[in-house]
Amino acid sequence: MNTQSGSAMEASEKQYLPAVDAYETADELVLVADMPGVTPESLEVTVEEGVLTLLGRVTKPALEGERWVQREFVRGDYYRQFRIPRDFLADRIDASMKAGVVTIRIPRAEKTKPRKIDVRVE
Repeated sequence: MNTQSGSAMEASEKQYLPAVDAYETADELVLVADMPGVTPESLEVTVEEGVLTLLGRVTKPALEGERWVQREFVRGDYYRQFRIPRDFLADRIDASMKAGVVTIRIPRAEKTKPRKIDVRVE
């Protein structure tokens, strides 16, 4: 499992692999990652040397004038990496988020899209 660089995590915090579904269409590769507790502001989506990285940070709920009576939810960040196949355009990745679900769309290069060949009549 990969560790965060540059910051120490509390002993009670962990790093999780988010569940990810992936599917292809004729035009794109789509990744759908479940990252509950992550906000758009705490999500980092990066691509470097053909590797897509998802890092979602879950922040602690702030308690003012209250104290925990019981805590069962273990906090932790989400981390996942994917190698992008060469027939997809890493420089045109699009990311969106709705209700803790991150959708990544990676367009397919034109030269690798299926195409119909017209047959000439001679």
